[in-house]
Amino acid sequence: MCTRMKSDTSLETILKAISNKKRLEIFNYITNEKFLIKTDLITHFDLQRAGLDFHLSALEEAGLIGLSEIKIKGRKYVFVYPKATWRIDLDDVETNSLQDFLPSELVEKDFPQLTERFWIDSSVIKNPQTIKKILESLVIKLGSDSSDYYCQRCKSVPGIMKCSECLKLYCTECAEIIKKTDDAKIALCYDCIADQFS
Repeated sequence: MCTRMKSDTSLETILKAISNKKRLEIFNYITNEKFLIKTDLITHFDLQRAGLDFHLSALEEAGLIGLSEIKIKGRKYVFVYPKATWRIDLDDVETNSLQDFLPSELVEKDFPQLTERFWIDSSVIKNPQTIKKILESLVIKLGSDSSDYYCQRCKSVPGIMKCSECLKLYCTECAEIIKKTDDAKIALCYDCIADQFS
């Protein structure tokens, strides 16, 4: 059995963490969802907070999940994400170092820069679906009811990608990441793309 997580994580700790049926269900759900809020787990599994904390502590101690507390609009949220997958062996997943990548506090004015960090600057998280899930979870907690956070083109879903030209937020259906010839990446909305080719 191979573990490329914390070197001090013992096989016994990992086996103890996944030996509980409910804990394994929780871990599988976290692995599938990639990034969610602790209160979502309480609701989904119909658990008391103390019971969930007990299971999450065991999974975190085994190095299988990560917990990151982020203060948004003065309220603290605990986000949960996978750090490894459970199979015959344990391999790191791209969200393994997410805690180092996320801010400890997020305010509205910082969100556009955070989108750039994920889409343009990240060499850690490369899967667009994972980036989308993380940013959508954060923007919902920031207050997606505000029109400032909706896609400036379709206006129907939260904007999670900042256009490098017009500097507005767009959804992934109305903008895309473009790789330049020097391998640098930029995000452009379809309106700015059309302007460049007209």
